Amino acid sequence: MLGLAGLAAWHGFNVAVFLAGTVLTLSLLARAWSRLALVRLVYGRRLTARRAFPDETIDCTVHLDNRKLLPLVWVHASERLPAALAPDPDDLPPGLSWGNGHLSVDTSLLWYQRASWRYSLRCRRRGYYAVGPATITSADIFGLFARSRRTPGIEHLAVFPRIYPLADLGLPPMSPLGDMRARNPLFHDPIRIRGLRDYTPEVPFRHIHWKASARAGQLQAKVFEPTSTTQVSILLDGAAFTNGEVHDESGFELAISVAASLAWHVVEQRCPIGLCANTRLAGDGPSAVVRPASGLDHLADILETLAKVRPQTIPFAKLLDAVRPTIASGTTLAVVTGALSDAAEASLADLHANGFPVTVFVVGDRSTGETELTCRRVRRPADLAWA
Repeated sequence: MLGLAGLAAWHGFNVAVFLAGTVLTLSLLARAWSRLALVRLVYGRRLTARRAFPDETIDCTVHLDNRKLLPLVWVHASERLPAALAPDPDDLPPGLSWGNGHLSVDTSLLWYQRASWRYSLRCRRRGYYAVGPATITSADIFGLFARSRRTPGIEHLAVFPRIYPLADLGLPPMSPLGDMRARNPLFHDPIRIRGLRDYTPEVPFRHIHWKASARAGQLQAKVFEPTSTTQVSILLDGAAFTNGEVHDESGFELAISVAASLAWHVVEQRCPIGLCANTRLAGDGPSAVVRPASGLDHLADILETLAKVRPQTIPFAKLLDAVRPTIASGTTLAVVTGALSDAAEASLADLHANGFPVTVFVVGDRSTGETELTCRRVRRPADLAWA
């Protein structure tokens, strides 16, 4: 434009000089407008909940706030939204649309204007989902120069596994679920220390109280409070549903629901429960391990862990070897699997022989062969319904 204006002025074409100068001025104005368009433009979202069960809906509000004098004739915001959480297109308010895994907002904003939209996320299936980040795009009044900026906000939503009522877990009758009183408590509570005594060779090495031993000048062992509280550990074998690159998704999801249903039932009995799985977790953490505890908050932690479970696994026998030293004496082991390997079955049989009641929930139709362990077959969700 400068070149045209100079050439027109050289030949005395004043109208051309005026037109070229006008276009140049508007271009500079448009570029400056686009540079300022994203300044103090805020995009945000608010979820009413971060945890949900399948088939539930969660309200979500998104807003755009133009905190400056410069009006914006066109603003486009797009954020990542998984298909498992996608809202129904017919229920979206004007200005919102969903497609290709993204929720889009198109609007215009005057100076210091704020606009908001409310819609509902539909939790279709178990999982741990990330909502966001969002990309905001705006331009000048002529649409010549568009600029984009990514917002840093990401929120996570955990959709719990489906829970089914249980009539009979198949747990050994000598290890009932829930708190109970026994005439002769056989086990001790590793958390409640009653006192100290001199160390003897039959005391486990991990029960030595090192600080007290240093003060006394000889080894001192912890004495624990006796307990008859039933404790349950759920051991989820995700490797049973993975064969190289082939993944039995329906069996894997049913196994996770079985584990979640067991946890729900045990917590209802006010019994401590833990979870160990040979799977990877989505987002944060290499493996699924929840230490035994009781209460609804602890149940929510277990369900959220199961929501994060991914099919990447390690051998189940390796998991048993790793968690065996951490399992308290007398803990009932509820194993959820598709089929036990020979190594895993041998490890469980050894645990059973050493005072750990073991019940195996076999999900699917694969043959397990003869075993001395207590087994219960689960082929479909109806198998977990009340009789």
